[in-house]
Amino acid sequence: MRFFGYGMILLLSLMSGSLFAEEIPIPALTQRVTDLTDTITNSESAQISNQIVNFENKTGHQLAVLVVKTTGEETIEQYATRVFEQWKLGDKKRDDGLLLLIAKQDHTLRLEVGYGLEGEMTDVDAANVLDRYIVPLFKKNQFAQGISSGIERVTFKLTSEKTADGSASEGVSAATTPNRTNTTVSKARRTISHMPSSPYGVYVWIVGILLLLKLNAKSSKVILPALWGGIGMGVGNVVYQSVCLLLKPTPFKLSSLEPTFSIFFGIFMFIVFLILPFLKGWSSVQSSRQRNGWESERSSSSSSTFGGGGGSSGGGGASSRW
Repeated sequence: MRFFGYGMILLLSLMSGSLFAEEIPIPALTQRVTDLTDTITNSESAQISNQIVNFENKTGHQLAVLVVKTTGEETIEQYATRVFEQWKLGDKKRDDGLLLLIAKQDHTLRLEVGYGLEGEMTDVDAANVLDRYIVPLFKKNQFAQGISSGIERVTFKLTSEKTADGSASEGVSAATTPNRTNTTVSKARRTISHMPSSPYGVYVWIVGILLLLKLNAKSSKVILPALWGGIGMGVGNVVYQSVCLLLKPTPFKLSSLEPTFSIFFGIFMFIVFLILPFLKGWSSVQSSRQRNGWESERSSSSSSTFGGGGGSSGGGGASSRW
């Protein structure tokens, strides 16, 4: 019983120590680079901040750097989660924030990825950034250089590689569908070669295009839609003749619909180009608001306080040591 009592006392002591262990406080988010260890000089911090601004402009995402002495009793993953929840990095709707956390005394670091970016910056990608671009420089005590190298790699991953992948996929698509393209061209050539000798719609189309080239787009809000309406009538006539070629001999009911085709396409083109300027203006305003979601709340001036945009983390990312 005596040993049992001692064991219970020891167990309770350990439990109380873990339960009441003091958590390392989280600093307020007031700037892109927060260093609580004086490891990074002011000039280095300014350079890294400018690098993050460039990252934000290129990607539309938010990134912050935090350097602390230690995470205490918590793992770096636990502390990073608390920091992300308090700082709310990234846009509230997109959850596209990134946190680079360094615990200098613990020799640990973590790249925490917002939930909305986990598809573009996977755990494997995050581990690659840490182990290949940051840790080697940290081992040489080149902390500012390591942080800069990591941010550069993240920027590249979220911009250049996406563009390269898109170009590559387009190349593959073009390479794998030559027969389809050739078939389409052949059909078009056959159609043109069998067109009637006097397709007035083609003439209207050509005249309309020539007038558009000569006319200033800002000269009138009515003339241009009307001109496009005329072009639409020409398009309708071309469509009608193409249908007739495909349905030879032309049915009697279809032969009387030529004016209907022209009028329909003419009215359609007129309406489209009449309201198109208004749609473009509305779309540009909406896209600007969406892209600048979290930026508009905190960038009214260069001296304004830097803050999160309401984003959250899904626990994605990677951790490493040096």
